[in-house]
Amino acid sequence: MGMIDLLGIVATFVGILSSLPQVMRVRKTRSTLDLSLWTYVIGISSNLLWFSYGVLIDSYPLIFSSVLVFSMSGFLISCKLRYG
Repeated sequence: MGMIDLLGIVATFVGILSSLPQVMRVRKTRSTLDLSLWTYVIGISSNLLWFSYGVLIDSYPLIFSSVLVFSMSGFLISCKLRYG
């Protein structure tokens, strides 16, 4: 594993960690009043584009991080639609 791959893996975990507190809070409180739906819709669109780019350049760290962040954003969007 080269330094570039290692950098991609570290960036993946940092990106995932940045969303995790919000996911945990929403899951615990079932409250999404402070969340902007459009922020997560735009974010999930961005993740879809990064995923596509990762597939095209065959970058597993980028694909992996995009799938995980997409999943967390999808969870938050579904909670926002469910809880208001």
